[in-house]
Amino acid sequence: MANKAYFDITVDKEYFQYHCKAVLHDLEIIPEVVSVELIKDTSDILVGVHAEMRVIFIAHKIMVRNWCKHLKIMKVVPFTDAELKGLNINSLTSKNAVLA
Repeated sequence: MANKAYFDITVDKEYFQYHCKAVLHDLEIIPEVVSVELIKDTSDILVGVHAEMRVIFIAHKIMVRNWCKHLKIMKVVPFTDAELKGLNINSLTSKNAVLA
């Protein structure tokens, strides 16, 4: 079953200070990531994903990055039947998909 999930990622502060763009790019190239938001005055990032597989697999893709100090899964919400109607794997991994 497909899920929407939200991660709070803490990035190493020193690395983030000098390599913010690289961190954001690393997140944007992960196909399941649909939103990335910086949390003001911190080195934390809120990330939204659409997971057609288990959420932990996507979390692992992020956790293995050298800049990821800590990852917390904030919320996992299954897609409703109405949201799933007419969707396929390509639309779930689309960068244009929107988290509710």
